[in-house]
Amino acid sequence: MKLSMRTWLAVFLLAHVILSTATGFASIEGSRKCKLHLVIYGDPGCEFCMATNKTLNTLLPGCIEFANVVSNVTAVQIYYNLWNAIIRSPDYSVPLIVVYNSSRPIAFIVGWRPIDWWEQLIANLTLQPPKTALLCLGMDCRLLTLQEYRAAINALNKPIKIVYVVAYKGFEKKLLESTDAIVLDETPPEAETIVEKAMRLLNISSVRSYAIYCGLRPVVLLVDENIPHTIAAKGKNVDIDKLVVGRAAEYSVGEGDPLITYVFMANNSLFIRILAVKPDNEVYSLLGRVCGIPSSPRTPMTLLALVAALIGLAALDSVNPCFLALYTTLVAASASLGGSSAALAT
Repeated sequence: MKLSMRTWLAVFLLAHVILSTATGFASIEGSRKCKLHLVIYGDPGCEFCMATNKTLNTLLPGCIEFANVVSNVTAVQIYYNLWNAIIRSPDYSVPLIVVYNSSRPIAFIVGWRPIDWWEQLIANLTLQPPKTALLCLGMDCRLLTLQEYRAAINALNKPIKIVYVVAYKGFEKKLLESTDAIVLDETPPEAETIVEKAMRLLNISSVRSYAIYCGLRPVVLLVDENIPHTIAAKGKNVDIDKLVVGRAAEYSVGEGDPLITYVFMANNSLFIRILAVKPDNEVYSLLGRVCGIPSSPRTPMTLLALVAALIGLAALDSVNPCFLALYTTLVAASASLGGSSAALAT
């Protein structure tokens, strides 16, 4: 049976579509199987680079990317930035391998390794990813500090929305982690000083709970000692701690200047206020040291910029009797507490 040219063309296009779709599905399916994704920064003429590429493709086929630092300008720039940020040796060398868990870098390895070393490392990283990232030089590995890790992320030129809790008191660790924040094990020595100076800035003498967040925006969360952990509203308990740590994590994941947030009860009423103010230069500098942010403010620190969030936990009938959780009002206030303000309902 003879087929016309039009029919042959139709058959060809159909076959092409089917093949492309199948290939696309296979590629998607392959990427879904990559629990870890590795990028090798290396030189194709380097024996150890190509040996590493072969080893890793054997262990994790389809999950390896080779970035040529000889011909790829972007790869060269990232390689040098990364090296100068966390390795800081005058002698540059390849390969430099970056291990990702999803979009988050969790290990940086310099040099060739035998296959059994890689098998062990991959098993460990898959089972329990580090809270920052490992740096492996020679046969030794260590955990990057938060400051080093932030520098590495900046060098990779891939902003990642990760929030760390570097210090806390009065909150359960599981509660802080429920907001997808990573709680670090070691408290920085500057933490108590940051809390004390933040309290002095707000003219308060004590708090029942605090947490220091290091995300794209550092946030100091202070909770007044008179704030209950829960409040009963129409026969149901509202978890105050869960609400305030959730709000603090939201603040920290966003870009902008650091904030000090203070949660307190307004005049023994059934409203809780969250005051968010900019830190002074002293607190800013301490947060910069802990979180790895620039040492000087990005905007001039004049009068305190105030944002007040009112969370109503009673008298909800006037809003919506079906909602027992929250009635939130964001208030854009003037520079002083006594200033006039305008409210926007959300």
